[in-house]
Amino acid sequence: MRGKKAWVLNLLAVLSVVYVVVLMFGLVGRFGFHSVRYWSVPPNGFIRSLTLRIGPGTIGVGRAIYTGVLVDPRPYQFSDLYWDYKFRLWLTPEMPKSLWGFWAETIRQPDENSIFISCPIWFAALPGLIAPLIWLRRRRRAKRHGFSVIEAKPSV
Repeated sequence: MRGKKAWVLNLLAVLSVVYVVVLMFGLVGRFGFHSVRYWSVPPNGFIRSLTLRIGPGTIGVGRAIYTGVLVDPRPYQFSDLYWDYKFRLWLTPEMPKSLWGFWAETIRQPDENSIFISCPIWFAALPGLIAPLIWLRRRRRAKRHGFSVIEAKPSV
């Protein structure tokens, strides 16, 4: 493996390992990111939020839009991004959620539209294991050296 292709695969393998390690922290704690955008421009107002939560044994992604927001006569908007965490080495994941905890929820009400999807960490880690496995396979294949073949000389 030479050139640009090897460099890209090496970088992808390193990023994939970092991705899997971050997911494995979800086995000993909870952490996540939350983004909120508030828009109050008459006659409409809404709140839009995005959530990524890695909890004990699971990973979840959610989105919510609230349209029944009190509108201030003065138009304004703001966005906020924050994260929370709680690490405990003695925190054990719930085994049923960690093994087969696929879950999805949709809420549709007149002023709320939200969806939340959750899956076990091992399922989210599978795509992150592809690049390191390809890298290891190519590295092992490159190390294989057979014996040299000696061509027979034609007899005269």
